Amino acid sequence: MDNSFFDDDFYDNKKILILAPHPDDEINIAGSVIHNFASKGAEVFVLYSTNGDYEWPAEIRFGEAIDSLRILGVKKTNIIFLGYGDTFNHTGDPHLFYASNVVESPAGYGSTYGCSLKQDYAYEITGNHSEYTRENYFHDLKSAICRIRADFIFCVDFDQHADHRMLSIMFEKVMGNILTEPGNDYYPAVFKKFAYSLNYAAEKDFSVFNLLSTKYPVCDGSDDFAKDFINYSVYQWDERIRVPVDKDCLVGDLSRNILAMAGCSHKSQRIEENLLGIINSDEVFWCRRTDGISYKANINVSSGDGSKLNDFQLINLVDIDDDVPVIGDYLWTPDLLDEEKKAVFNWNEVQSISSVKIYGNIDDTSAINKLKIVFGSGQEYEVGPLPNNGEPLEMCFDKPLLTKTCMVKLLDVTGDKYGISECEFYSSLEEGSHLPPYCKMMIDDNFVYYYVTNAKRLKLSTYQYGIVGKPVYDILEGHAEVDSDGNVLIKDFQSDIIIKCAMDTNSDVYDIITITPYNFYNYFREYMCKIKNMYTIKKSKLMSKSVKRHKIKRS
Repeated sequence: MDNSFFDDDFYDNKKILILAPHPDDEINIAGSVIHNFASKGAEVFVLYSTNGDYEWPAEIRFGEAIDSLRILGVKKTNIIFLGYGDTFNHTGDPHLFYASNVVESPAGYGSTYGCSLKQDYAYEITGNHSEYTRENYFHDLKSAICRIRADFIFCVDFDQHADHRMLSIMFEKVMGNILTEPGNDYYPAVFKKFAYSLNYAAEKDFSVFNLLSTKYPVCDGSDDFAKDFINYSVYQWDERIRVPVDKDCLVGDLSRNILAMAGCSHKSQRIEENLLGIINSDEVFWCRRTDGISYKANINVSSGDGSKLNDFQLINLVDIDDDVPVIGDYLWTPDLLDEEKKAVFNWNEVQSISSVKIYGNIDDTSAINKLKIVFGSGQEYEVGPLPNNGEPLEMCFDKPLLTKTCMVKLLDVTGDKYGISECEFYSSLEEGSHLPPYCKMMIDDNFVYYYVTNAKRLKLSTYQYGIVGKPVYDILEGHAEVDSDGNVLIKDFQSDIIIKCAMDTNSDVYDIITITPYNFYNYFREYMCKIKNMYTIKKSKLMSKSVKRHKIKRS
């Protein structure tokens, strides 16, 4: 596929780290991204926080993960098992998330461990295992992140599973700890992903031709996996980042589709039943910027815990096991009797501020109706209310403000659960360490690569990332034209139509697609693929049964 996102030069000397709670979650979080980066020469690391040993021995799960990642192009030496115990909601007593003292996992372990295939991370690095405590989990996770120093980190987000939630929360705590350390010079590009509702439990809408894009999950009350925080806080659906999918993960024949092959390697997990929802024409993430200058600030508050204003954490829960999540302690909340209700950010040197983002409470039973923001350079602003559902209030300045201080003062609040989860200041409107700009052509909001149809008129649109401009369409081959509204008018459909879309602001950012007729040949290909796919899924199920004898029986 010709697209600037896949420019081989971009991947030189790049490192990517995937943070997954269990073996098989790497497929749900970033399967195509893993293969894309690895196949282009980037160094890919995958870290599993647990051994996946709740129902299956670690050796089974380790072997499946190694096999899966080999298919995706990841070296065994770049696979990290933190070695903590696999749980499920309400199975820890308490869950490791709350463990100040050593706890025992459902599998009966009290410290990290590996197997003959691979040792746990702590043992590989120090020669000692880590006891099962929250502090050790935090330390091991931070150690791995700091040792690798990946340019890009893709991490699971707030799914229904307690282990997913723990990794998401602890990663944000680790990242906040790193970013606020004096002298820190590490600012990775961070992307987070809901593994269940957008992949594992997504609608099974796979098609041999014309793959559909990842769809907004609809919860009908029967599927707990669909309960997440989309359209809350930073996770606004319209703000999602849609990443194009590598061509090897678009193949309609599942027996040759790299993502399907890697997924089916996790035989114990019966992932073949979910492949039809996992394989899409895009991968969806939300970006968390790490270049905010609030992490360099000293914060003084009139009351409450000011450290929550720059700890990188946007969500917390009252109980990590709750089936229906209840929002917990993650806000700077001044005392109700505090007449000042203010936070003052101080920097040792003059800072250039181009934009500010203020995140409020996800729980909309309380609200901040009005704030005053005062910069040391003299500018004052009264803004508000903060949006509902924790969505950020964003201020962008025509001219950067030069200041060493900023005061944020709450003027009017409602309820007793009001507060600010993060107050982010940025020197630039766009983050520096990011994916390169790209564009992707769409039909009916679905990313298009190789489109099979008999329609003589198609409406094109373009998804743009990291670039502002208008698409310019050009017919490279075939008898067709594209009008000013993006309508493709096909005059003669005896051969393929090849279309290029370039941005008028930068012709180096472009996309190329092929439109081909749905003729007898493609009809036959589709029919044969459907037959083969039925066989592939059936064969994978039989292979899954072959490992059933290793399943751990729990009373």
